[in-house]
Amino acid sequence: MRAPCCSPSTVSRLPRSVLARVQALDAELEATIERLSRVRTELTLILRHRAPIHVPPGFAALAQDLSDTNKSLFMVYSTVFSEEGLEELRRIITVRDDTGEEFEALPPDTDDATIDRLAERILPAVLRMREEHPRSNGPVADSPRGAELAGNAMAHAAAEFYNPAQLRVLRRLHHLLDQATDPHDDPPGHGAVHDSAPDVRLREE
Repeated sequence: MRAPCCSPSTVSRLPRSVLARVQALDAELEATIERLSRVRTELTLILRHRAPIHVPPGFAALAQDLSDTNKSLFMVYSTVFSEEGLEELRRIITVRDDTGEEFEALPPDTDDATIDRLAERILPAVLRMREEHPRSNGPVADSPRGAELAGNAMAHAAAEFYNPAQLRVLRRLHHLLDQATDPHDDPPGHGAVHDSAPDVRLREE
């Protein structure tokens, strides 16, 4: 337990203005101690799991299972996500499946048919994730940097770290998600939209 900064008898004799400053300093010191305690915990995890320093706080235990691309992406996300958003992301990525591994291994020159099949296989998992983790529908809505800037940062990071085929999967998946939530659209799997999808911000650079 943290010791009080002053004895009760001393505090009772302080002028109100001085007392207010002392209390503010006490609160600031307590917050600093809490931050340092979190840093110490994170460093302990890094050392225990031999995690690289370039993973966000709280992701050390997962670092060995993350690809270099995901490590880079998550570092970008850590600069724009709120603490709650990062914690939700950490919970989401603990659940892995074959489609995630297939997506990460996708060659840049993958054909359109394979792109379509993979996007359609990923779709149920994304719909389930959105239902179980509602925050994933708007992961940067509470970003301390603002939703627009955070969204742009995520889009640029994806364009930087994903290869052309992976970006095409994301565009196709985006289109399928739109269809899944629009009853007037064609059912998923009817009519492919690839690189020309106008509402997908991800671009090959």
